Amino acid sequence: MTLDVASLFSRAGADIAMFLTAMLAYFILQRVKTSVAPLKTICKEPDDQESLSECTNDIVDIQTPPQACAVKAKIDVQHQPMYHQPKKGKNVGSQPNKGVCKLSMPAKGPFNVSETLTMMRNYAASRNIKDTLQACRSIQQNGVAATSAMYNSVMQAWVNCGNIWAAENCMEEAKAAGLADGKSFVILIKALVPIGDLEKVRTLLQEMKEKVPSPSITTFDELILCLAWGGLFSDGISLLKHMHELGVSPAQSTLCAIAKLVNGSRSIHQRCGDIWEVLSKYDFESKSIDQASQQYPSDIPRFLVVLAHPAHKFFHDIEIKGSMVGINALRVTLAQPNFSKILGNGCILDGQRDKQQDNVKRAQVAGVLRCVSKDGLRLPWNLEELMLQHLGSNVYVLRLNFEGDTARAAIFDDISCLHPRLGFRHCWAKSSSGFCGQRTFSNGEEIDEASFNRHINAVHTNAMN
Repeated sequence: MTLDVASLFSRAGADIAMFLTAMLAYFILQRVKTSVAPLKTICKEPDDQESLSECTNDIVDIQTPPQACAVKAKIDVQHQPMYHQPKKGKNVGSQPNKGVCKLSMPAKGPFNVSETLTMMRNYAASRNIKDTLQACRSIQQNGVAATSAMYNSVMQAWVNCGNIWAAENCMEEAKAAGLADGKSFVILIKALVPIGDLEKVRTLLQEMKEKVPSPSITTFDELILCLAWGGLFSDGISLLKHMHELGVSPAQSTLCAIAKLVNGSRSIHQRCGDIWEVLSKYDFESKSIDQASQQYPSDIPRFLVVLAHPAHKFFHDIEIKGSMVGINALRVTLAQPNFSKILGNGCILDGQRDKQQDNVKRAQVAGVLRCVSKDGLRLPWNLEELMLQHLGSNVYVLRLNFEGDTARAAIFDDISCLHPRLGFRHCWAKSSSGFCGQRTFSNGEEIDEASFNRHINAVHTNAMN
C-alpha cells in the first residue's frame, strides 16, 4: 500500500485554511459586537395568560449613538391589554437621558367598556372566574365606575363555578353600593333553589320587593319559573300579587310560567278563595303568540278550573294523558258497569288531542326549518303554515269531572294500576270550606311534575331556565 504524501498535505491544507478563515471572521464579528453597547429588545407577549408579559410597560434605555435613533415609538401605558398587570420593580414612564431613544410596542386604541362587559359575560358563561375578575379590574383601572352589569357578571361567574358563598358576598357588595337590580336577585335565587336553601330564597324575595322599585316582566318570568321548579307555590302566589300591585302587565311567556307554577303545586296550604283572587286576573284563553320568545299559549291549568267551580261538595277533575292506544283502552275500562256505578251519572268524559303539546311540537319543527333553511320549505307562507298544522305529538288527553263527599278518589289509583302507561292528574276543591289540592300519579304511585311529563312523553319539561 502506497501513501500519497502530496495529496494528503493538499487536502489537509485546504481544511486548515477554511478553519483559519472562520476563526478570523468570528474574531472580527466579536470585536464589532463588543465595540457597541448591548441592545435590549422588547419581549413578545406569550400566548399563555398565566405567564404575563414582563416587558409590556417597560421603556428600555439603549446606549446608542444619536444617529441611531431615527425611529422612535412610545408606550401608551393607559391602553395596555386587559388583565395585564405591570411587573413590580419596573420603571414605567422614566425620562430618557440625552442621546437615548425609546423602543416600545405600538399604541392601541381607546378603552371600550361595552366590549369589555361583553367579554365578562362570555367568561362568566364559560366558568372562567379568573378572566372575569381581571376584566372587571381593568374597567375600574380605566376610571369607569362600577355598574350593576359588572356585579351581575361576576356573580354569575361565581355561581357557574359552584361557589355560592362568593356569589353571596358579591351580592352583599352590590347591595351596599346600591347596584343590586332585579337580575342580581334572579341570579342568586336560581343558585339557592336547587340546593334547597329556601329560607334565603324567601329573604331575597322580600328584599327584592323592598329594594327594586320596578322589576321588569322578564325578572318576574324568571322568578316564577324558578319558584315553580322548586315547588314554592305559596311564594309564587305572593310574587304574582306583588306583580299585580305594581301594575306590571304579563306577557305570553308569563302565562306559560304561571301555568308551570300552578301545575307543579303540591301540598297547598292556602285557601282556594285567596288563590283564585290572584290567578283569576290572568287570561289563559288567549290565542296570541309571543313573537319575542316564541311561546305558544298555555291551556288553562286544570287546578284553576276546579277553583272556579262553585260546588258545595268536593269537585274533582281527573286529567289522563297518554297515547291513543292507552286512552282507548281506558275508555273500555270506564265503560264497565262497576266503574260507571262508582263514578255516578254526573261524570263528564271528554277525549281529544293535547293541543298544547301539538303547538309545542309544531314550534319545534318550525324552529328546525329556520335553522336549516332561511326560506323554509320554499313554499308560500300560508301553504307552509297549513302543512305544519298537520304535525303534532302523540299525547292525547281524557278529562273526567264529578262531585264527591271526600277529597280522595281512590278508585283512580286502581285504574292507574290497570293502565300503567298513562299519567293521571287529580285536582279537587270545595268552595264552601276553602279546601283544595292537586296530585299526579301513575301506576298507583304519586309522582312529581317532571316525572309526570317524562312518563307521558311530553315535549316540554317543567325545568328552570
